[in-house]
Amino acid sequence: AGLLANFWLATDAGLAAWTSFRRSTPLFGPMYKDAENEKFFSTFSLLLKSGVNIITSIQNLHGIFAGNPVVAHAIDAITSDVVKGQALSAALRRTGVFPSVAADSLAVAEEAGSTVETLQTLGDFHRERLDATTRQLTSLLEPVIVIVVGGLVGFIMFALFIPMLDLTNVNVR
Repeated sequence: AGLLANFWLATDAGLAAWTSFRRSTPLFGPMYKDAENEKFFSTFSLLLKSGVNIITSIQNLHGIFAGNPVVAHAIDAITSDVVKGQALSAALRRTGVFPSVAADSLAVAEEAGSTVETLQTLGDFHRERLDATTRQLTSLLEPVIVIVVGGLVGFIMFALFIPMLDLTNVNVR
């Protein structure tokens, strides 16, 4: 079964389905999206800040997200729209992959001339949100881990002491 899953994930359709599934899971989906958004916005900001033009920056982002067909497809759509002369914020909104708040923030930033700073702020926001979610999940899992480890230790002790107790009950002839 694992071998078949690897072959399936090696196909474009399999990888796209797996990525869509990961993005839609209730517990880890938001974390996965925040990680994608942080990587997208922070890298985009860094590229623009370094003097790379917007089209080349978006094309570089496509290479970075090549293993994620959902985001890569969205980046293709953004590239196409921006090349046609549409605003980055409108292109971002149209994909449906990135949060609408990000598109709204970028729309304001484009008018104010602070696109790079806003992209960095969006990246920082998603990084902080991901960190907070990770801390919450970790604090929820700690008691479960303690109970499981305690149960394992108790089981091992029980498994060791039962034969010893049985030996004390053996009648010597």
